[in-house]
Amino acid sequence: MSAEHDRLYKAAIAEWSDAEQIALTRLAMTQDEFDTRFPVLRDGFLADNEESRRDGTAYGMAVQGAVRNMDMINCFASFLPRAVPDQRKDLAKIGRRIAALYYLEQMYKAEQLGMAFAAQGLKRVDAMWRFAGLLCD
Repeated sequence: MSAEHDRLYKAAIAEWSDAEQIALTRLAMTQDEFDTRFPVLRDGFLADNEESRRDGTAYGMAVQGAVRNMDMINCFASFLPRAVPDQRKDLAKIGRRIAALYYLEQMYKAEQLGMAFAAQGLKRVDAMWRFAGLLCD
């Protein structure tokens, strides 16, 4: 990796670390708690479980803006794990967590604006969340 790419890679990780800490503080969770609880919440949301939908909406409202856009997810969930193979698992875990936070935002939008509005965003972020999970193995 070139010196410029290394600098950008480290800057991206530092930027994400700050945003992640703010989001986890708002959720009153640790990384491990979030990593454990999100898949259960996601499964419940997809199964149209009322409690999961309510919690997903509340969490999504709390983390609004933590993930700037899908490019951030693509960078950490797809590009960086393959570009920096010796850090593949760690970067994929970060990517999966970024996707999970964005997923929460999409859950919030689905409840507030309707599923038809959020359906495409939910499908895209679900695919990236699952893909990053494969790279974590």
